[in-house]
Amino acid sequence: MLQPVDAKIGLKNTIGSGSSIVLSAVAESFGGNHLVILEDKEEAAYVLNDLETFLPDKRVVFFPRSARVPYQTELIENANIAMRAEALNAINKHPLDNIIVSFPEALIEHVVTKKHLAENTFDLSIGEEYSMEFLDEVMQEYLFTKVDYVHEPGEYSIRGGIVDIFSFSFDHPYRIEFFGD
Repeated sequence: MLQPVDAKIGLKNTIGSGSSIVLSAVAESFGGNHLVILEDKEEAAYVLNDLETFLPDKRVVFFPRSARVPYQTELIENANIAMRAEALNAINKHPLDNIIVSFPEALIEHVVTKKHLAENTFDLSIGEEYSMEFLDEVMQEYLFTKVDYVHEPGEYSIRGGIVDIFSFSFDHPYRIEFFGD
């Protein structure tokens, strides 16, 4: 029986999906967490796609850079922040079973601490009662942008009895409907 170990594996001169096949075999054989670091974003995207195909039952997440524009620190791509948050949440919720695919530019950026992430996460639960005013206050506290219609992570909208929230942790917004008594 194979025993898990802390090891580094380097692959060079593989062709096509060769490295993805080896990585899939390692992930299947040893389980646990795996960090796959590729040369650049494009190569990471190809390997991510391969691993998702070869390992449909495994949690494979992409850890991109936040797409900061040099000399314009206020310009950050919210979709990439959402993917970074998704990867951190996967590690936080399932600390022993992840395959993280990334590249050097993404890994050198600072990330929030586990404590800071927990302190700045708000979970809604089915069956719990919330008021629209409460949700509005929470979204403002978490610095979400109030818009007419949500299009990207970090936005929320309140229209009539409908609240749409586009979280940084998911690919699609959530809709909460309030019904009168």
